[in-house]
Amino acid sequence: MCQSPARVIVLAKSLREFHAWCQATGRSPRNPHVVYAAGPSVLRRAGEAEIVQHGEWWERLDAPAMADALAALTATTAVPVAA
Repeated sequence: MCQSPARVIVLAKSLREFHAWCQATGRSPRNPHVVYAAGPSVLRRAGEAEIVQHGEWWERLDAPAMADALAALTATTAVPVAA
């Protein structure tokens, strides 16, 4: 049986949208295992994590760098999950 990753990293347009996702899914934004992807470096050091793409994250100013980091991550170890 496959276990889910220990961490969830949420790609959201803003911290406000991250909090909205947390509220909608019943997760606490203060949970250290639920992380807002504040920048590409969060994805680069994600390790085994569930990646959630929420809302219109691609409208971020750093979207190209985030997309590159996401592509590199999904090609290696992460478990990508659609929102």
